[in-house]
Amino acid sequence: MIFEGAEKEVKLVVNPSFPSLRSIRKEQWIKVVASSGARIISKISNSFCDAYLLSESSLFIYDHKIITVTCGQTNLVAGLFELLNFIPPEQIEVLLYIRKAEVLRQNQITMFQDDVKVLNERISGKAFQMGDIDEDHICLFHLDRFQNKNLEDMTLDLQMYEIEESTRNIFFLKNQREINQVLDNTGIREILPGFQIDDHIFNPAGYSLNAIRDHQYYTLHVTLDKIGSYVSFKSNFSINGDTTGLIQRVLNVFRPKSFSLVLFNYQGETNFLEEDNELKKDIVQNLSCGYRVHFKSFIATQMKQSE
Repeated sequence: MIFEGAEKEVKLVVNPSFPSLRSIRKEQWIKVVASSGARIISKISNSFCDAYLLSESSLFIYDHKIITVTCGQTNLVAGLFELLNFIPPEQIEVLLYIRKAEVLRQNQITMFQDDVKVLNERISGKAFQMGDIDEDHICLFHLDRFQNKNLEDMTLDLQMYEIEESTRNIFFLKNQREINQVLDNTGIREILPGFQIDDHIFNPAGYSLNAIRDHQYYTLHVTLDKIGSYVSFKSNFSINGDTTGLIQRVLNVFRPKSFSLVLFNYQGETNFLEEDNELKKDIVQNLSCGYRVHFKSFIATQMKQSE
């Protein structure tokens, strides 16, 4: 059976006057995660963030922001409704619900259209799709409320398909004690050095990583099915104009046959990677909530080596 690596994501930002989300008891976060169909495996923290590694992806909690990502057959909207039991909708400044195109859509508990219907019963929002339904695409629902300060909230999401076999084989370990071999032998540690890392090998096959440094995070999830292997890399790292370098370092680790890139509020040039890869889709959408979304889809034709 193929594991569904394609993820669902919720980003939620509350009013600054709302009590710190990090002060909420862990038992409540356990309920949120369980409602989605996942469980907490481990946690790392610093002065800015609590990062939970889940059985199906990740949960990051800041004082006034939550990013939760789940894969497989999870129901992230159910987890969001559990959040609304202790976060009143009127205290929410930003809500984004993003759903990646699944490989086995028929195995999902809900379709995106079902999610939008129940979301609109609790929170008024807008929904749309970027990309064709029969190709790589993302679906997005957002709270229809403009927030100008969101423009500084930049994130990068790189989604990779059919990774190189030699890299894929590194992740097949006998037990968790051997996990440092992944960081040492793949080059993952060099993608963004200096981050505190929490990672986990799943049995029979799979790998997840959370990493934090100050307010910055990145998360990496690897689905290792021989047919349909998939990797996602997400980060709010302040790239300072080196977007191409960061993306290329990730691609050089996994060397996928195709990949997609989703950028939120990126203000720089966006013609990177087009010289060495076949660009299939290039879509930009300005949301009424203040975010700008850029979706690019590629077939990889050449992988440059890191300089």
